[in-house]
Order: sequence, then C-alpha cells, then structure tokens
Amino acid sequence: MLRRILVTMALVVVGFAAGFGVVSSLGGPEGAAPPAPTITDGAASSVTTDAAAATNPPPTSLTAAAPIPSTTARSEPSTTSVPSTNAVPSTTSVLSTNAVAPATLLIWTSGGLPATLGPALAAAPDMGASTVVAGDQVDLVAVAAADGTEVLRLEAPWRIAIDALAIDPSTYSGFVAPEHEDAVVSLETGQALLTETSARLRRIGEGGVLELADGTSLEVAGIIGDVAGAGAELLVDRQTGSTMGLTTPRFALARPTQPRADAEAWVRDHLDPPAPLRFRVTGETPYLRHGDAVLPQALIKERFGEFAYRPGSGRSVEVDPEWVAANIETRDVPILGALTCHRDILDLVEAAMNDLQLRALDQLVNPANFAGCYSPRRTAPGQPLSRHSWGIALDLNIGANPRGSFSTQDLRLVAAMEAEGFGWGGEWLFPDPGHYEWLRETR
Repeated sequence: MLRRILVTMALVVVGFAAGFGVVSSLGGPEGAAPPAPTITDGAASSVTTDAAAATNPPPTSLTAAAPIPSTTARSEPSTTSVPSTNAVPSTTSVLSTNAVAPATLLIWTSGGLPATLGPALAAAPDMGASTVVAGDQVDLVAVAAADGTEVLRLEAPWRIAIDALAIDPSTYSGFVAPEHEDAVVSLETGQALLTETSARLRRIGEGGVLELADGTSLEVAGIIGDVAGAGAELLVDRQTGSTMGLTTPRFALARPTQPRADAEAWVRDHLDPPAPLRFRVTGETPYLRHGDAVLPQALIKERFGEFAYRPGSGRSVEVDPEWVAANIETRDVPILGALTCHRDILDLVEAAMNDLQLRALDQLVNPANFAGCYSPRRTAPGQPLSRHSWGIALDLNIGANPRGSFSTQDLRLVAAMEAEGFGWGGEWLFPDPGHYEWLRETR
C-alpha cells in the first residue's frame, strides 16, 4: 500500500513537471521513442482496406517454404521466463542495497541515454567495468537453415518485427554468465546471436541466415540464454548495428566499486541533459535492459504468437489476417461491453470486471473512456509495434489519465487488473496511467 501511495504521489509530481515541458511524451512500452504529445496510444488506427489486401495478399497466401508457425499462439511460457511480480522493486529492497556496491547496475532512461554517458562511465574509476547497449526494432523477411533450406520468405512489404540490440562484444561479454562469454566475445561483423527463445521462434540454429527488410544478411554465430541476451531476439556488434539503424543507446550496465547510492548519484550528475532514470540490480527485474517493467517482445511472441505485418500510414499497420482470425476475438464483458482482444486474455479482463462489479465498484471504469484493446499500430510513427497489436493491452479511463502526467486511477482498479496478471503503466518510468498490459500468469 505504501508503494502505491508513493507511486501516485510521484505521478502527480511528474504531471506538474510535464505541464512545464520538463517531460516529453512517450508511446507504448517503457523506453519507446516519444510520439507527438497530441497522440495517445489509445487512438484508433486505420486498417488497410480489403481491396488493398487483394492487390498485395497477406503472407499466408504466398508460396513459402514454411509458414509462420501457428503453434506458438497457444504455447505456454516456462515458469522462469515470466516475472512473478511487477518489475518495480519495493522501497525496502532499494534502501537495503543503497550502501552496497552492486554486482551489476542497470541504467536506462526513456528515449535513450545521451551519447556522452558511455565514455564518462568508461573513464570513471569508481564505476568499474561498463558497457552501453543500443537497440531498436528491425524487420525480418527471410530465414534459411545452415544447410541452405529456406525456412521462411515473405513477399514485400510483409515483414516480422524483431527486437534487436547492438553490443560491444569486448565489454558486454563481462556481464553475461561464463557459459555465454565465448559466444559474445567471438561475435563478428555481419554475424548475429539469437537468444534461446528467439531461436525457437526462428526454427534455426548456428549457421542459419537471417535476411532483413533493409537488405542486411546476418549469419547466426551462436545461441545464448535469454538472460545473457537481455531478453532480445537478436544481438549484433555495434558496427553491424550502425548499418541496421541500431544507434539509440538504450541502456548501460556497470559494476561500481562504490555503494549503490553513490553510483546512482554519479550517473545523475553526469546525465546531460537531466532526465528521469531507472536503476536496477539483479533480482529486481528478470532482464537487465531498458523497458524492464514489461515483458520482452520475444516472450510476448512465445506466449501469444508471432505474426507478419505490413506498414500503413503514420502509426497504423496491418497484421496477417490469418493470425488475426486465429487469435483475435470479440466478446461482451461486464462494464466495458464489446471487447476485442487476444482470445487468451478475454477471460482475464472479464474476471477483473466481474470482480469490480461484484464489489459494486463499476464506477471505477468509465466505458466512455475505454480506448480499446486490439489495435494494430506502432507506439509512434516509425517506432516498434505496440502491445495493442497483439491485443494484450487495454487503455482504461484514458481521458482522465494522460500519458506522462497525473493519475486518477483508483488503486482498487489497479489491484483488480494486477490480480489477473496485468501490469500498470502508472508505475512506469514515464507513466502511462491509463494503460494495462499483460505481464504474467497468475493461475
């Protein structure tokens, strides 16, 4: 309860600051690049017409060596892949480690770290070893096995969104488990590492080849653990990453020799321009990466399925109609009425609304301010796909809970949604208090 009160107070402060231009608006999951402030992630997206689809058929109607696997749509994640609690640490856990030098300190801020922070970290003796990781979405169009067998090929403009990171192998290798060090250190230009979950999605191993929409071809040099790969789907070296557009420094890892409180103060002093920061240590979040309050995209795909998409105008995209038919459903639920979501979360939303209704708390949700669940779109123009594209995020009471500003959400509503496995955007580094996103299994 104390944490809830503190979070709510903090959101009010952030909202006050936002009114004076201190905070810029971000879209989608934590760490996404900022859209125009007038756009909300709950806005309806435009959908490509049937006539347009007929002239450019969806990927499932193409002749391909192997279609996108439909079995992933119903697969269950391992118990270790999904955080058992929200990724925001308790106040007690933070205070108890403030006087201790952390083994590894995660540093990130929404929109990306300033380019000056990496060199400053490397030159600071009290910050120990450090590495900076860049990242963004890239688009996959073809996959081949090591023997040359074509596993997948999509016709333009269809593609698959991939969460990719660009690392410095020599420094990043010091932050992975020993069994993965050799694979990271040996990563060469033009090669890629896949995480274990990503390799299952791609159905290839070492020696396989990935072809991206920009024409880049990557040979798979090895497979590493999900934790070692920071939950990403694809890792390349910084030189390769620069040619792929992976240039935004998303997060840094350091091994300070000074107490955590002093290390965090040092980072704040060296952040130019100043911005809200998130610090984590091992045990406070499952994956040491940016946007750590939401699940990495690879785990979303493994739980809810992977789809091909094609870009639309602005933020809108079109999702493979076959995947939509197999996974997206509409149902009448209490309070909200007709709800269109991924079929695997409909029961969860209905349970949360039933709970509110049984406790005579219907008034905590204003159906007129429900901004939707399934809505295929990016978090902002040119940015990664929103979780709404999977139909696993809802925007409730959106008009009274603007992104980056104050929250009016009743904490009893938040608790009802969290009990069904949804994370709340009001606890994000850049708050989105109207947003609820599937985070974990609760049954």
